[in-house]
Amino acid sequence: MADRKNSIKLFLPAFALILTLALSQVAFAHEGGKHVLGQVKAVDAESLTIITTAKETVTVKLLPTTRYMKGKQPASLQDLKAGDRVVVHAKQNGQSIEAEEVHFNSSPAQAKK
Repeated sequence: MADRKNSIKLFLPAFALILTLALSQVAFAHEGGKHVLGQVKAVDAESLTIITTAKETVTVKLLPTTRYMKGKQPASLQDLKAGDRVVVHAKQNGQSIEAEEVHFNSSPAQAKK
């Protein structure tokens, strides 16, 4: 019984250490990541202007490497329209926000047209 208690005493700190290291790696992988949620106000070849859910206007820089998804299907910048609802996965680069991936769907009003 004493051996079992000693094993548990050794196991718990080791388990806590492993868990802490694993969680820190997840947090590190998302370091510098940013999400912008809202509705597209304007879009052009270089940027996307979004009215966020907090009613703030945010401009996100679009890069040649930016990926686009409409629903669950791959899309392109040309598919993105003012009024679409978006979730932008981006990174902060100095003063600018750069889009890595743009997920979007038509707004309910556009879908009815």
